[in-house]
Amino acid sequence: MIISHLSPELAAEMASAFFEGAGGLSSCVCSEPIPLFDSSGQLQGYEVTATDYSDCPLGYVVFDVRCPGIVSRFSFAEGKPGPYEQIVGNLPVRVVSPSLQKFKNQVDALRQSVVMLAINEGTASAPKRAGHAMAVSGYGRITRGLTSLNCIVVHDGWSDEAFINYDFQGFMDKNGVFM
Repeated sequence: MIISHLSPELAAEMASAFFEGAGGLSSCVCSEPIPLFDSSGQLQGYEVTATDYSDCPLGYVVFDVRCPGIVSRFSFAEGKPGPYEQIVGNLPVRVVSPSLQKFKNQVDALRQSVVMLAINEGTASAPKRAGHAMAVSGYGRITRGLTSLNCIVVHDGWSDEAFINYDFQGFMDKNGVFM
């Protein structure tokens, strides 16, 4: 079975059925599906983690539209997070709300950094967090008249490079990883 279009809603439904059927986990909570992209920026699937009601991981499943049967890997190992959480959890000394200067210092020292930004795609009364992680490749200040924007330059996965206004007040949160 190959599914050509996999939505987050469908991935969540499939994960619930998978954990209940294959894993016997009828009383688990499924995480929000984490989208997985190939190197060209094309959606290839989702990772969904099952937890108990105290947020302890019980297993994970990775759906990949390129795989026959769509399940590319899974685990029912209690306490072991999925591949995404393993990577994010092991990132060097992750910084919450890093300053623009921290990214500037990394660029100037020719060291790598990743910015993770989240915005609200819902409403004020029903927020829905959406975010993206991007490699930082530079910084700049864009000025027009009396208005200035402090920007970081990122590889966003959809275009070559993009300028992001780092002072944008609409971010729900900002995180950085510095290597």
